[in-house]
Formats: sequence, C-alpha cells, structure tokens
Amino acid sequence: MMYGSAEPKSSRHRTYDVVALEVPIVFNASGDHDHDGRIYALAKHKDALDDIRANFPRYATTPHPLVQPLVLRACAGDTVTITFTNYLKQPVGIHLVGDGYSVVADDGRSSTASPT
Repeated sequence: MMYGSAEPKSSRHRTYDVVALEVPIVFNASGDHDHDGRIYALAKHKDALDDIRANFPRYATTPHPLVQPLVLRACAGDTVTITFTNYLKQPVGIHLVGDGYSVVADDGRSSTASPT
C-alpha cells in the first residue's frame, strides 16, 4: 500500500458497458417507491432490470439488489473505456469523477447520449 503523494503506477485497461434505463426503485420493506425511477446499470443486468420494470408489483415489497447506484472503479493510471447506451426518453450523460480528472482536459468529448 502506498501513502503520501506518490501515485500508484497502473497500465490496466478497464472496460465497462453501461446503460441508462427506467426501473421502479423500491426504497424500503414498506413498499415506498418511485415507479418512474431512472438508473445507470451495467448492461449485463439490463434483462433482469427490464423484468423488474415489466413485473413491478411482484418486486414492490423489498428493494432489489440490482437497483442501486452504479459505481465504476479504476486506479490512477488505468485506461477506462465506457460504452454507454441510453434507453431513457431524454438525453443523459456520464462522466468520470475523481481527484485531478477533468472531463474537458482528459476526455475532450461530449458524454451526452440521445435516446436509443
């Protein structure tokens, strides 16, 4: 483990396939929910999340473990490639947030995706 100002050296390439979609979000065991919830998720979970949306009353009593905030992790020096597909009705975007990262300086491209 490194401490202090030294940055760890990394040459890993991380690839993430991310989707934006509508899915009901259940907040607690009482069934409190947002029927029109919008989340970002890994694309590999899209079919399961579509099933939750299509069969919502069946899932209305407890929060589903796939319906949670998305966190993509990388180390300093990693190269990250994100394929982003928007299944919502309005344009949405995604960008990386981290110490010293600038979307303009380090990416330079718009990350807004129109609906598919």
